Amino acid sequence: MPRWYVLLDGPSSDLVHVKRLFTTSNLSFDQIDGKDTLSAPSLDFHDSRDDALEAALELLNSINVALRLSVDHYNGFDVHGILEKRPDGTIHRLMLAQGGAYALSGAAAVGIAGFIGEPVRSREERLVSLIKKNATIADLAVQMTARPLTWGSMNTMYESAKGLMSPQGDRKDYHCLINLGWISKDDSGNFWKTAGYHRHGYPKEGTPTMEYSYAVKLIKGLFWRLVDALEPK
Repeated sequence: MPRWYVLLDGPSSDLVHVKRLFTTSNLSFDQIDGKDTLSAPSLDFHDSRDDALEAALELLNSINVALRLSVDHYNGFDVHGILEKRPDGTIHRLMLAQGGAYALSGAAAVGIAGFIGEPVRSREERLVSLIKKNATIADLAVQMTARPLTWGSMNTMYESAKGLMSPQGDRKDYHCLINLGWISKDDSGNFWKTAGYHRHGYPKEGTPTMEYSYAVKLIKGLFWRLVDALEPK
């Protein structure tokens, strides 16, 4: 079986966060051709270069999404190329002219979660695993990485959390989040009113009651609580 290495385009400072927060994922790091590289057991399941590249793109994009949600100044990596090291020691390279990007599908097409192991996974590792299994979370995670985060994206996250955690699947069931202790009654009401104010073109009457920075912290907290609930440690 070949061994695959992903050649990374991105700042070395971001690689520090990957190494720090993905300690149970069996990722390996090196430098080849003057580039930082990443390898993972999930890539080595593939004989085909195209399949390995597709798996590498989705793996790296999942890591990027998780860390953009977790680390304020994380920029992320593009795939500069993929390098195949064959059993006879020969190396074959495929370089991508503009770097690689891959939409998060949430489908089981490539083994993102297969490299996740025990004993204790970070929340970022659990999110990468959850992205593979849950298309809704994959979509929400991408929306939550918008910079700056919009009121519309935050409202989508809030409504989705209600629907996912409500015993009836009711997106209007804000009481379920209050009963779980994820949000206070006051914060729930204030966020709903303020998000509505911003989403409906600044109505003439009424003023927002929640500061933007507070709302970002509140909704990101809801997102990570959702990850904890759906993908426990």
